[in-house]
Amino acid sequence: MEDQIEKLSILGIRLNPELNINDLLEGGSRAEFEKDPFQSLLICLGGEIHKNEKWYEASEHVCYLDTECIEDQGDYVWIIEKLIKMTKVDIYNVKDTIRPDLEEAMVSFEYNNQQIEWKLNFEDDWLDLEIFYRFNQLINEERDKRIAVMSLDQSCLIAYLTQAERKVLNKLLKYKFQ
Repeated sequence: MEDQIEKLSILGIRLNPELNINDLLEGGSRAEFEKDPFQSLLICLGGEIHKNEKWYEASEHVCYLDTECIEDQGDYVWIIEKLIKMTKVDIYNVKDTIRPDLEEAMVSFEYNNQQIEWKLNFEDDWLDLEIFYRFNQLINEERDKRIAVMSLDQSCLIAYLTQAERKVLNKLLKYKFQ
């Protein structure tokens, strides 16, 4: 497990400095993490860990989420805020509108002194994965890294990687980042 953490760290996916391996093992055994190397660790790093009466992001470099997560106002704001934290892109005044009765969803924000508004596909409470493609298009000219998404049935992993990092990481995984 230590070797997995070291390899991920080299690829820019680091454990929160407030946490250690024992904190990760609170959610599962070492054997579980070694049975499906890297995949289980990435899922764990993409979540939160409860320690000393406080919740911590296990890593700010990867996010694991249920794609059936769009239920109310603020859900797309939370996703954009995760992307901002991952990418360090200067985006401000993030707002969303989710109207299940009208089957509408949208997110808006300020970027490079422009007001951006994206209408998103609304399908019950499913996340529109197009948001990650649009985010990459938005920051395309500034960065050599991209948001990479790995679909896992009803969930996904999101990471911010260069093409080279993605290729190396994908060689370690059963499921691949796109």
